[in-house]
Amino acid sequence: MDGSNVAGLVEPGIRVSGGLRRGRHWLRRLLLGAAGGLVLATIALYGHYYWTVGRFLVSTDDAYVQAHSVIISPQVSGYIVAVPVNDNARVRAGEVLARVDPRDYQTALDSAVAQVAAARASIDNLQQQIAEQGLAVQEARAAVAADQAAVTFAEQQNSRYANLARMGAGAMQDSQQWQSAILQRRADVVRDSAAVGVAQKQIDVLDTALAKAKATLQEQQAVLHQAELNMGRTIRAGRNPAHGSGAAAGRLCHRQL
Repeated sequence: MDGSNVAGLVEPGIRVSGGLRRGRHWLRRLLLGAAGGLVLATIALYGHYYWTVGRFLVSTDDAYVQAHSVIISPQVSGYIVAVPVNDNARVRAGEVLARVDPRDYQTALDSAVAQVAAARASIDNLQQQIAEQGLAVQEARAAVAADQAAVTFAEQQNSRYANLARMGAGAMQDSQQWQSAILQRRADVVRDSAAVGVAQKQIDVLDTALAKAKATLQEQQAVLHQAELNMGRTIRAGRNPAHGSGAAAGRLCHRQL
């Protein structure tokens, strides 16, 4: 066997060994890349966990923690029926943190609305009474004017029949009748004048009642406004962003005094 034959037999083996080395090198690079990606993914997951949860968790046997804490309390008392945020969830200013059972406050609001409506109806009724009483005053004054006219007529008739009686052209009885009529008409003037005073006094009474009713309306409107505020009040975040925690549905919360 000569040297050329030996070389021909060895050369294919050499080429096969080189191909195996290249395949192993590629596989090693693939495994290293996968391991690196897995490490990066693990770091990313841990970083997210630490930023959202882990950095807020502290475990120690003997230590002091200094932190700025804010107590958030509702402006109304009642049972919490909903908590839209979770512990350590980041919330924006004005975002709802919890809702208080609104049924009692809805009842108070409905009652306040009814009280305002009743106060307004009372004012309308008093205003109508005042208008009617004004007509009564005008009627009483007209009666006084008629009485005064009747007095004047009676005085004129009395003077005429008195002159006729002195001249012998008439009976004294006629003059006496008109004198009696004068007294009666003057009494009517006094009576109807008193009626004018009573009617006017009733207007003053109604005016006082109207002023009181208007004051009651303002008071009921204030109660209604407070009921509307209470109905709309929920626990909200402050001016700056914060992290919500601690509330649970079904718990009784008390108004901060």
